Amino acid sequence: RCYREALRFRPDFLAALDDLVRESQYLCEWGELRELQQRLAHGVANSAQPISPFTPVATPGLGSMQLAVSRRSSEAVEHSLKPTRARMNLRHVGGERKQLRIAYLSGDFHENAMPYLMATWFEQRDRESVWAAAYSYGPNADGPMRRRLHGAFDAFHDLHNASTAAIAQRIHDDRIDIAV
Repeated sequence: RCYREALRFRPDFLAALDDLVRESQYLCEWGELRELQQRLAHGVANSAQPISPFTPVATPGLGSMQLAVSRRSSEAVEHSLKPTRARMNLRHVGGERKQLRIAYLSGDFHENAMPYLMATWFEQRDRESVWAAAYSYGPNADGPMRRRLHGAFDAFHDLHNASTAAIAQRIHDDRIDIAV
């Protein structure tokens, strides 16, 4: 209701429209969802206002909106981190290696749906070809899934209190090739 009220006063307020679309999806209110999604896509195409990149992912058939929002979001993150990147001056050291080094960053490495869906995949990767590390910025919650994930990765870093710069330095120090 609050999002509708905000849109009544400012019909072009994309953040409110984005939230209304997401809440309608969560609450399974399908009645006008497609119309709201189309309205959001039109707004994204005709405005530079930022919105969450997560709503478009759950909006089938609107690939151009997904691409536009993804580009805007990544540009905003890159812009906000520019001073930190310049100060740290980190350089990727490539070259021939026996293993591809992959970093998985998440706030959900605990009792949560994501690890239940992904744990077997982490466990059954080709360990001779792929070295994988977890970088957890979520709660440090001990439990069966957290312990299972510790065993699924070659390294598990609890970074819930770390700064962006500290996380970047940790990933650099681990010589990561791909961050997910």
